[in-house]
Amino acid sequence: MKYLVCQKQDGEGCGYTIGCGMRYDIIDANSVDDAIEQTIWPDGREEHCNLEGESALIEILVVAVPDVVFVDVDALLGSICEANRKRENNSTEARERAELARLQEKYKEERGVSLSTCPD
Repeated sequence: MKYLVCQKQDGEGCGYTIGCGMRYDIIDANSVDDAIEQTIWPDGREEHCNLEGESALIEILVVAVPDVVFVDVDALLGSICEANRKRENNSTEARERAELARLQEKYKEERGVSLSTCPD
C-alpha cells in the first residue's frame, strides 16, 4: 500500500514562511505501523531516530493513498500553451480580417474598384 507521510520538524527550519521544516513523502509500506516505522527509522532501528536531535520530528501524519497519480506537468503545460497560442492566433486573425474588410471597403468606395481586381 502507498502512504503519504507528512513530517514536521521542531522549530520552523530556516525561519522563513516557505515550510522548510516540512517534508512530504509517498512511501510503500505493508501497514500504517510499517509506514511510521520507516519514517522514524528510515535506515533501520540501529541507525539515527528522526525523533531525536536538532531537526527532530514533532509531528507525523500518515495517510493511506489507494491511487497515486503523477501528473506530467510539462505535457500539460505544453497543451495549455498550445491552446492559448491557437486562441490568440484566431483572435489576431479575426481582427486582421476585420481590418482588411474595412480597408477594402474604404478604398473600393474611394477608387470605385475592388482591391482583389487591381493589377500588381
